[in-house]
Amino acid sequence: MTDKLKKELNKKENDIYLIYTGILSPRKNIEFLLDLSLNLDNNIKLLIVGTGELLGKIEKHAAIIKNKAILIGQTNDVRPYLAISDIFILASKSEGLPNSALEAYSMGLPLLLSDIPPHEYISNLIPKNTMLINIQNKKIFEEINGYIYGLLKNKDNENMKKDTVKYFSSQVNSQKYQNLYKNLI
Repeated sequence: MTDKLKKELNKKENDIYLIYTGILSPRKNIEFLLDLSLNLDNNIKLLIVGTGELLGKIEKHAAIIKNKAILIGQTNDVRPYLAISDIFILASKSEGLPNSALEAYSMGLPLLLSDIPPHEYISNLIPKNTMLINIQNKKIFEEINGYIYGLLKNKDNENMKKDTVKYFSSQVNSQKYQNLYKNLI
């Protein structure tokens, strides 16, 4: 399945795919990701999996037209797209605990996340496989390629699945909520 998908998307051996999965809304800062993708090295592309209110605007964005970003649209199963990708990227302006990032991480993708508190929480738990970007700093457009190569170079595959269970499993999160509620009472 992954070889077929790579062929469909024309992914070459040295290509690096960043992937975003989720709703296409202003809060998710998709236009920022598209603008950012215009500054990526030629072998780096952005996959966007999802649909939402910004779909029409995204389809007309220069990054899509110039093939720096590939709009997949809605799918019932993101796993094949995650399997062919190299880094998960999320530049949200606000967020809860992002399930899409945790799903990607559990499939072995390092995370490139905006520096908002929920993402900082993730980064503090798994610092070797997470990098935070300041979406307010315009220098990120010049520095993004270095971030990507650095994250791939330092990727710690060995502990990714263990970390997911250790820090983000439903049992762990349930226990955290129970403790929080007990402290509130």
